[in-house]
Amino acid sequence: MKYKFKTFNGPSLIRLVFQFGSVITFIATVIYCHISTIPYSVSVFMIFFTALTVVISFLFANHTTLRYLFSTFTLLIAWRIGILYNIPDWLTILFGILFLSKISYFITIAYLDITSTRPLDKYLPAHYISTNEWQLLFVRLYVGYDLVPHFTEKLFAANIRLGDVDSFSQLGISHPLFFVLVAGIIELLGSLSLSCGILTRAGSVLLFIYLVVTAFLGHHFSDGFIWASPGGGWEYPVLWSVLVLTFAFFAPYKFSVDQFLLNHYNLPQWLVYFIGKRRKTF
Repeated sequence: MKYKFKTFNGPSLIRLVFQFGSVITFIATVIYCHISTIPYSVSVFMIFFTALTVVISFLFANHTTLRYLFSTFTLLIAWRIGILYNIPDWLTILFGILFLSKISYFITIAYLDITSTRPLDKYLPAHYISTNEWQLLFVRLYVGYDLVPHFTEKLFAANIRLGDVDSFSQLGISHPLFFVLVAGIIELLGSLSLSCGILTRAGSVLLFIYLVVTAFLGHHFSDGFIWASPGGGWEYPVLWSVLVLTFAFFAPYKFSVDQFLLNHYNLPQWLVYFIGKRRKTF
């Protein structure tokens, strides 16, 4: 009797490394939180997001787009919480390996998609994405995930958020703790929208308004143009705001939750409007 052994390609191997590594990292996180002195609420959040990373990596094993986007999002939150509370080097290395596997996976599927002459439907979230779309996808992911450290320390890092509360107080904002939490929620929603491509158009507009308002409240428009000037000019906030706003004018492209929904469900027109132009893939 002949047995057929399953063969693995590059993306499949990287996926297995991430799944196995996420389980190991979750166990290590639970052990560390049990023996460490970090606040209880911080331990809960760190364990929760690490566990969520494991669940997503297995639950969406057959959906590349959903698995990659959501598990990267939760992984970065858990890792950021750990960094804020100085997790030991061995745990940092575990998180780092998982993150490197994410980068490797992205590079691999982009290379295969750009150079392949045949459909790679088993491995790719969508077929024949143009080089320009891969570039825009990279920018969208970076902008979205870059917000993770900001909302994490506001929402999930216990007393560390007091630094933001103090900054808000110095700006003359009343009820600073409340508005720090509000800011964190907006950043979380904006980050989730851009990085994972969920209601991309609506999320981009929301985040654009938020960035402009924070730049105004931070007095950046009265400190000149150059960001390196005392107080920080409006160069960086406006650059960031305009970059975010560009995603409100275009479709979410193929590597997004929006495109997944457009391809698999008959969505109402009003919801399609908040997502972007319908672009059916085959």
